[in-house]
Amino acid sequence: MNFEGGSKLAGASGSRDEAEAERLERALGDVEREISQLKRITAANRELDLTPQIASLESRAGSLREEIARDPTAWQTVQLARDPARPKVMDYVAGLMSEFIELHGDRRFRDDPAIVAGLGLVDGRPAALIGHAKGRDTRENIERNFGSPHPEGYRKAARIMRLAEKLRLPLITLIDTQGAAPGKEAEERGQSEAIASTLLVLARVRTPVVTVITGEGGSGGALAIGIGDVVLMLDKAVYSVISPEGCAAIPAAHRSRPGRPRHRRRDNRRAGGGCPAPSRSCGGGRGRGGATSPRRAGRATAGRASGCALRKIPQHRPVSRSGSSGGGAPRRTRWCTLRTDPQGGGGRRQ
Repeated sequence: MNFEGGSKLAGASGSRDEAEAERLERALGDVEREISQLKRITAANRELDLTPQIASLESRAGSLREEIARDPTAWQTVQLARDPARPKVMDYVAGLMSEFIELHGDRRFRDDPAIVAGLGLVDGRPAALIGHAKGRDTRENIERNFGSPHPEGYRKAARIMRLAEKLRLPLITLIDTQGAAPGKEAEERGQSEAIASTLLVLARVRTPVVTVITGEGGSGGALAIGIGDVVLMLDKAVYSVISPEGCAAIPAAHRSRPGRPRHRRRDNRRAGGGCPAPSRSCGGGRGRGGATSPRRAGRATAGRASGCALRKIPQHRPVSRSGSSGGGAPRRTRWCTLRTDPQGGGGRRQ
């Protein structure tokens, strides 16, 4: 995350100022409160029919959500990326894979529900998948630790990466987390070592990797499974080295000058050097997430996996993925070709 002193996010595509954004947020909050009040009145007095008024207010709320989503500010984009109605990892799995088999455990400590990993078929061809898992309600969020993995979650991910390499399967990673679990127990079990080891395994794995940022990609918890040959960002997704809350917690004395966080967004990737291959209009967001979003994202991801075959991604990549193994002579590159049909790959190649 970078800092800037101006009033607008560098590279942002929208022209809406903060005052207008706050006005829309307040208007949406007022409408939602009115809807809640009318529903409580209807529940208390069933003889009173307020359905037309509620329908009118819900239509107004939907219009406000759409207006916010069309031209969001930086913070509104973060809120859209965190929207509870946004599709979760299993929705994308259902839209991308068939015959998915989830694999559990890191073979050292326990299984971490915050990481979903397994094997399945993409357009009838086997592939491995790893993704952050958030819950749909409070109970499930607590069970999955709000999508923040513990060390055993990253060690499970590393195990699946090695398995994909052993079976010569392409690997797909889905990122949606505010960051790794910051608790005392996680640190005692070696959180930083687990993230670093997973990064090293993913950098060295001898198989094509397609990474998709489906919602919020925050800190090293996202980066641990975020190294890929192809990196996609869905609509209204964010990618940053620290969460906004974590950035705000930095003491003001440690800042060189007052500033505001700057996220890598799909809209400002060109100005800020973000992800090179974004996927347009695949994501959800408040008022925008629908049943078709996971399927569209799945088709785009499958298309990228098929494109890996056309570009002949090297099977043996250097650690840095920049053509040098660091220090010594360049390592010999081994090439593999996924057996995919260029005509059958879903998604649009950009």
